This record gives sequence, C-alpha cells and structure tokens, in this order.
Amino acid sequence: MAKKAPAKKAPAKRKPRAKKPVDPAIELSENDIVKPIAWRSWLVSGAKAVALIVAGLGGGVWLAGGIPIGPGPSPQRSDVLAKAYEADRITQIAVLRDLAKQPFDGSTADGRQQAEAWFNVQRFRSRPVDYRPYTDAVAEAITANSEEALASKLEGK
Repeated sequence: MAKKAPAKKAPAKRKPRAKKPVDPAIELSENDIVKPIAWRSWLVSGAKAVALIVAGLGGGVWLAGGIPIGPGPSPQRSDVLAKAYEADRITQIAVLRDLAKQPFDGSTADGRQQAEAWFNVQRFRSRPVDYRPYTDAVAEAITANSEEALASKLEGK
C-alpha cells in the first residue's frame, strides 16, 4: 500500500481593512425612514374591493327585479281598459288579503274546497263595477259602429 501525501495547508487569509465610520451630513431618526409600498398587493386588494362592490350592486338590482328600460308609462295608456285593469288589480289584492284572514284550513281537502268556493264568489263581486267604464266604451263604439277605432285607440295607435 502506498502512503498518502500530506495535505497541503491552506494559504492564510488576508484580513480586510477596517472600515472607517462615515459621519452622515444629516442625522435620520427611525421615523424618517421611508418604507417601500407594496404596490401590487394594494392594487389587487383594491380591485377585489371594487369587484365585490360592483357584484353586490348588480346582484341587488337583479334581486329587485331589474331596472325597467324603455320610455315608461305612456300618457296614452290612461285609457278605459288600463283603468279597468288597475281597478280590478286593487280589488283582487283586497280579496287575497280577506282570504288570508279567513279560518279555512288549506291542509285538508274540505278546507281547500271551502276556500276555493269563498274565493270564487268574492273574486267576481266587483268585476262589473271595475270594468263598467270599459263596458260603456265598448257599448258606445258598437252604437257608433266604431269598434275598429276603439281597438286602435286602446292599442295606442
């Protein structure tokens, strides 16, 4: 077996020269040090906040039924048929409120039949009154032989 050669000693490292302290012209305190702003995280957080606000507003408008787009109610739609519909709508809402106060038991077949009979009688009680102006206008149009003119007027033409 051969003998290994002795390991060489590493050359001695030089010691760096001692640093001279720098005397600053302006003395800074800890409060004067400006820290960099993390722009990317600020932008991402701001974009998220804006997106959530827009989504919330859009969802609120959607849940509320949307925003009606169009010219709105026409002044010509104040015809007798529109007035009859509005009067009938008010009557039907009142009938529904009265039905809610009735003691019918909707979970039984007998209760449902009683509620149906009551509702049908009450539902039609005001129809002749609600539609009287429309019926009168139709009767006048028949008398004057101007049904087509009345239909055009009700269509808004």
